[in-house]
Amino acid sequence: MLRKSRLTAVVLLSTVRCLAVGLPEGERLFEGTHPAVSPDGRRIAFQCEREGKLDLGVYDCASKQIVWVDARPGNACFPAWGRDGALVYAYGHPTNTAYQMMKRGAYDGYHVWRWREGTPLEQLTSGSVRDYTPSVDPVRGTVYFASTRDVPTRFEDGCTRVGLWRLGVAGQPECVVPAASNETGLTQPVVSPDGRFLAWSEVRGFAQLWILRAARLAEPSRSCVLTPNKMIAYAPVWSPDGRHLACTGFRVGDPSWCIYLVEPKSGAFARVAEGENPSWMPDGRTLVFDRDGVVCRLELADDVWPKTLPACAATETQPARSFRPFTGGTNLMDLAFGLTPCTIRLSGTVPAGSDEFVHLFRIEYKESFLGLQVYLKNGKPHFATRASDTTWLGIEGHTKLVPGKPFTITAMRTFEELVMQVDDGMPLRLLYGGKEDILSLDHPVRVRQHPDVKSVHVSTELPHALLPVSRAEIFGEAAP
Repeated sequence: MLRKSRLTAVVLLSTVRCLAVGLPEGERLFEGTHPAVSPDGRRIAFQCEREGKLDLGVYDCASKQIVWVDARPGNACFPAWGRDGALVYAYGHPTNTAYQMMKRGAYDGYHVWRWREGTPLEQLTSGSVRDYTPSVDPVRGTVYFASTRDVPTRFEDGCTRVGLWRLGVAGQPECVVPAASNETGLTQPVVSPDGRFLAWSEVRGFAQLWILRAARLAEPSRSCVLTPNKMIAYAPVWSPDGRHLACTGFRVGDPSWCIYLVEPKSGAFARVAEGENPSWMPDGRTLVFDRDGVVCRLELADDVWPKTLPACAATETQPARSFRPFTGGTNLMDLAFGLTPCTIRLSGTVPAGSDEFVHLFRIEYKESFLGLQVYLKNGKPHFATRASDTTWLGIEGHTKLVPGKPFTITAMRTFEELVMQVDDGMPLRLLYGGKEDILSLDHPVRVRQHPDVKSVHVSTELPHALLPVSRAEIFGEAAP
């Protein structure tokens, strides 16, 4: 949490001491948050709340002086260094109230800017969007960032969709990984030191559970989960040798937000300090992070690195059966998919009127008549089930389907996630944590199918192409 700075110069604080919980605190450097260490380790960029706004500063480790690089009206935040010593960050200056922005159908944006010593500030992105948490590929110099660019430029109730983007060769934004629904946010993309892997934070709106994911940069649509079930984690940053990610995390029993080390290849993790928003010094053994509005520096002891593997929960599956057509004579009890993983595959033509709301296929249950459903809303496909408290839990496609055109939708639900694939496009995924998070649907009572849906196949077989991606598939022997 940010704390208002009382001084514009550096305030040197105390040296190393230990917290009551036994975690080392490290050396307290100056007031600020979200530190980012430069590639040469000589400077630390950070944000600091001053006079009700966020300013961006650069701390010189040798002289212990601060240069304020962006103190304009508005907020400058989420700094990250490039390989050339330039600094990228997010900046926004809201000038209208939420009501005024809603009335005009657009809002004041946050954009990615770049600071290079001795040159004017450079704006890299623009538009009525929110671009933030930028980073720079250490090999290619490409700027990655989180953005709301796939959300219409108007206010949508409950819409928190944020995807991962990058600046292409011509400097134009291009989507790297889209969000699975309006309630999903992907942020803080970071490329590994060798340029082969991409890691990021993901939050699902259903339970506000932050997790870490990673993918090969060449195939970002296939990603694996890096953090254990029920652990909250965000703000990943690669170690200089690429073997570990440091991140902010929280597990039951932690005193507050803590710094964790995660080994992506094996899943091993360890808690090393109390704090948030870590950044690595070039030696690969020292972390800089913030705690209670103060930037701290800590050299890691030999015995704190991850050594043991957490228990890995395997996806629960039933004996596979081949897809079979659904007909009106099919035993409804065969559709009790609330107790088993399942897959539904629909084919047909897009109905007229799909710009409004059209159910394509629905299995009604005693517990909820909207238990499992595939439908079109505003022309976009949706796959949904019900959470344990009966609230909506689902995936929204990004592309509108054209009335009269053929389509195929494959929708899969395991006890860990929902997956939807439209035609042969990229599968969209929504992780929800565990079997206890979904409503147990044991009593199917009715099945409804739209006349334009020509075939429906149901199965407890889970298509391999849609199954969760494993760490071995992403890292294998290629990881350090």
